[in-house]
Amino acid sequence: MKHQYLTIDAIRLKVYGEVELQVKKPGTNGKRRVGRKLHLTGDINMHKIIAAELSVSKMVDGEALPNLFKQACRRINAISDDDAYDIIRVI
Repeated sequence: MKHQYLTIDAIRLKVYGEVELQVKKPGTNGKRRVGRKLHLTGDINMHKIIAAELSVSKMVDGEALPNLFKQACRRINAISDDDAYDIIRVI
């Protein structure tokens, strides 16, 4: 098994669907935003994204970790992340 040094972060995405575009809200341009988060895991040595998870925007970042680790499929030596992922013990 290959050892990895990983970095993990998430970015919020704004998604506009057909239904959301048709709903007119007073005082707006008619567009309702539907939020999503894209959680990415990158291998620091290879400079590649090795895992990704798309979630609803209300999901706590740390909840995405188990799926990101499953996708990595390798022994992890170290992780660099922000405080949002510190809700659970990962190692």
